[in-house]
Amino acid sequence: MPTREDQEAAAVLDAHVQETLWTVERATAPIYREELGRPVPNGSAVLLRVGDRPFALTAAHVTDNSALFPLYIGSSSQPVRLDGTKIASKLKPRQTRADDPLDVAVLSLSDITARHLPEQEFIDTTQLDAGRANLDDETFLVAGYPRTKRRDIPEQGMLEVTLYPFLACSRLRTAYARNRRDPSHHIVLSFSKKRLWRRGVHVIAPDLDEMSGCGVWSIYDAAGSLIARPRLAGLFTEWHRDDQPWLCATRIEVALSAIWENFPDLRSALPRLD
Repeated sequence: MPTREDQEAAAVLDAHVQETLWTVERATAPIYREELGRPVPNGSAVLLRVGDRPFALTAAHVTDNSALFPLYIGSSSQPVRLDGTKIASKLKPRQTRADDPLDVAVLSLSDITARHLPEQEFIDTTQLDAGRANLDDETFLVAGYPRTKRRDIPEQGMLEVTLYPFLACSRLRTAYARNRRDPSHHIVLSFSKKRLWRRGVHVIAPDLDEMSGCGVWSIYDAAGSLIARPRLAGLFTEWHRDDQPWLCATRIEVALSAIWENFPDLRSALPRLD
């Protein structure tokens, strides 16, 4: 049970997160696949604009098999066909996404898709947290669209989804070796469905299925102070439900490197990753 001091500190943090959550919610979109003419939740994505180029960032496994099942991305007004140039982390022969430690996809959105996504739904590069060497033992905001937070309204032909935000603490460097993850590419986070506190209340979290590809956001700067707007630090890619449950995000630097390599005309608009 948290102490009174812990509860007071948590209340301050929660109030700050609630006040700034809109900047995350506007840029976080659900992704659907079409099956038998119906939308089926498939993942989440973050909308980013680099220079004048619009991108959707997500987990690679969310976009796999898009040739078989058309994908759509949700916006404030309507679902839009997810169309554009995809760059995904590469697999070796006979590998599956389960063997892919990065599991990231960057989609340069086509004009047809981007036309239906309002400008204000994209973050820009000033809202990225890239280039910090140490992200250990830090509280992050995770926000996406889990499958269980949806409501079908068949008489209106609608699927209503709800953003689910929660806070998770990154593990110390020793956990990366134990979980065979690279701290230069990943953020390993502690997470327990039955030990989650939201707005000062003990809650049981929903299953995180279909949150894959959502953002993991920094809420503190390098000096440990709360920042005015959360900054995108990574993309949620893995949920492990073993004896010591943990989450893994691929750091935003991986997605930015893909943009650097494949869109040289945008290099001057990208943050330095020294």
